Amino acid sequence: MEALAINERHESDSSHGLIEREGEIATLDAFVGDLRASSTTLALVGQAGIGKTTLLRAAARTARGHGARVAWITGMELEADLLLAGLHQLLAALDDVASRLAPRHREVLAAAAGRVEAPAPGLPEVAAAAAELLLRAADRCPLLLVVDDPHWIDRATADVVHRTMEHLRRARPGARVGVLIAMREDDGPLGTVSTLPVGPLSPRAAARLAQAHQPALTTVERRRVVREADGNPVAVQQLATALSVPRRGTPDAALADTGHAGRIERLFAERLTTLPAASRRLLLLMALARDSGRPFVDAADDGIVAADALAAALERRLVATRHGTMVFRHPLVGSAVLGASTAAERREAHLALAEALTPDGDLRVWHLSRATSDEDEEIASLLERAAHDAVACGDAPLALDALLRAADLSPSPAERSRRLAASAFVAAHLHGELADAPQLLISARKAVPGQERSLEAATAAAYILVNDDGDVDAAHRLLHVAVERWGAQPDVSDQVLADALETWLAVCWFSAGRVDLWHPFLKALARLGPRCPPLLGVCASLFGDPAHADDAAHSSLREHLRRVDDAEPGVVIRAGRAAFFTDQVDRCRPAHERVIARAVASGASGTAVAALVTIALDDVAAGRWAEARRR
Repeated sequence: MEALAINERHESDSSHGLIEREGEIATLDAFVGDLRASSTTLALVGQAGIGKTTLLRAAARTARGHGARVAWITGMELEADLLLAGLHQLLAALDDVASRLAPRHREVLAAAAGRVEAPAPGLPEVAAAAAELLLRAADRCPLLLVVDDPHWIDRATADVVHRTMEHLRRARPGARVGVLIAMREDDGPLGTVSTLPVGPLSPRAAARLAQAHQPALTTVERRRVVREADGNPVAVQQLATALSVPRRGTPDAALADTGHAGRIERLFAERLTTLPAASRRLLLLMALARDSGRPFVDAADDGIVAADALAAALERRLVATRHGTMVFRHPLVGSAVLGASTAAERREAHLALAEALTPDGDLRVWHLSRATSDEDEEIASLLERAAHDAVACGDAPLALDALLRAADLSPSPAERSRRLAASAFVAAHLHGELADAPQLLISARKAVPGQERSLEAATAAAYILVNDDGDVDAAHRLLHVAVERWGAQPDVSDQVLADALETWLAVCWFSAGRVDLWHPFLKALARLGPRCPPLLGVCASLFGDPAHADDAAHSSLREHLRRVDDAEPGVVIRAGRAAFFTDQVDRCRPAHERVIARAVASGASGTAVAALVTIALDDVAAGRWAEARRR
């Protein structure tokens, strides 16, 4: 019984990685269900850290629930060179079965385990005896043999396992023995064994896992974890842990300076130490380039140096070619590369990448911002403009990243405060992260104690008040005062003013027709005149009193609907809301589907929800219940 308890320790761990694994679980459930009738083998195949072990544990729990017995062989790095070390685990787990074996098989296994003084048996004999041990164990109940981390199993045990699987494949009908084996993508073939590919998590599932593992992560940190981990659950958890530790300096410092690297990452780090300096520099450029395409090659000294440096990294299996592009073989290679670099090396690499990119591109500005550790208003202003471009494209997470970095680089406390407030609005309104926004507003107030709130701060605070607390009156008062004070000032951007007015419009709509709230808003629109976004005035007419809206409002809406297919996400959403009140959503439904798809892909959940609500409400109004439920 003690031996069984030792093996059961594998199944007591947390199964965080089971997010979005319904397909794999269904396959494993079917596999376990077949154990009562036959012997079969299934190999789970995927990269290191992808969640194969977690799935093995889930299958083991299911097997026990079905009355099966479970035995484990787990490869261990420290035992990789010990003869038949893995086989000892199996013999310990099934020690009570050995007495029921034929004398010859019992003697072979005892000799292999070193329990008796006898000549070492050959591996074919050991395999035959091990197969008989498994078959005898399955006499009374089905048996599941789980083989994890086979790349660390000593060669002798690996050969025994392979031969045992062949014996089981030819075993008598109804043997009731199953073998589950977890393999990496680059492990050798298993012949005719069936395989279950275990792929990466979707960005949404990776974000859920990061949130579950480290609830305190900010939106920006969680987004970075999702991007860096590339769907690998272990990478998600390790990077989330790394970023949960407060760090100062550039945003790359958290991953580079963390002491939380796991076993997988340490293995990659060890390979890095044997690389030439040129190869390490090239890998650092790759790690920092991310979505920059291939500027890391242009940023290297020259093509020949880059080719030689890349060849060394390929030889050590740190990078691979995928669809003609060089990529890291595992997500944690990138964080290992960052961890092996200094802050100065990262700044130099960012500067090299910036110089290799288009001079007027937003990505170049991003790398420039990472290349400096000093305050710089010019770069901060360029980042803020890049954030506005990202909002226009529907990429709220990128806009949030840019605004937060712009705030970090702002020499002026007032500008820092304003940009933090703007980031709070993006986090709440476009990214859908109400939990992060209040802390950003607190940081904005701390930047300039006692200073009157900016229009950005008022807009963010009002949005949180009405969407989180439901306080329509407080939100209305805040926006009324703010728009009166700043709305007509020339240094307030049109985008900031539009955000404030749109939020105010939503507050009025949520008031359920209260005239005392609508009148100040409509008077402000009239006073602002040309500065009021045209579609916003149309929405005000159709939201507030659609039955009495004039012909000009309807005509303007029709004109916007004709151009909506090429419009920015914000325009599409505003046009859709106005179209809902005039039964014209069908005219902008394709545009909404486009906005939803892009928002989901970029992580702009607030934008996606806003567009989905319009489509779902229209489905309900039209009696399309199934479609509305699907939304």
